[in-house]
Amino acid sequence: MGYFNNLDSMVAEYGIDMNAVMAMSSILTLVITLVGFIFKAIALYVMAKRVGEKHKFLAFVPFFNWLLMGKLSKDYALFGKRFKKAGLTAGLLASLLLLQSFLLQTVYNLGAYIDLVAKAFDVTVTFTNPVIQD
Repeated sequence: MGYFNNLDSMVAEYGIDMNAVMAMSSILTLVITLVGFIFKAIALYVMAKRVGEKHKFLAFVPFFNWLLMGKLSKDYALFGKRFKKAGLTAGLLASLLLLQSFLLQTVYNLGAYIDLVAKAFDVTVTFTNPVIQD
């Protein structure tokens, strides 16, 4: 057991397929994320119910739950100045950033999943970047 210079040597010595490791870690991350989301949604739903929020079901809708958190936060004071709807603005920005991060991560992992399925069926997959020529 020594230091591996590249992934090919790890695969050759131990038979470890790094795409399978990536897929399993992605699945584990998804499960942990879903459990956290459910706990957060239940807590947010209870808070919205206590203050009489009309759209408390948004606690269970991804990305929109950040907007509900912003609505629940009401006004905000910083250095003696009051900001109205600051929580709603922060919730909107947070939901947009999370959506963008989610989409980028999904696109990034898509290549690993395609490669894993292709290896399972002994299919060679090549990705090309077409160049438009006049």
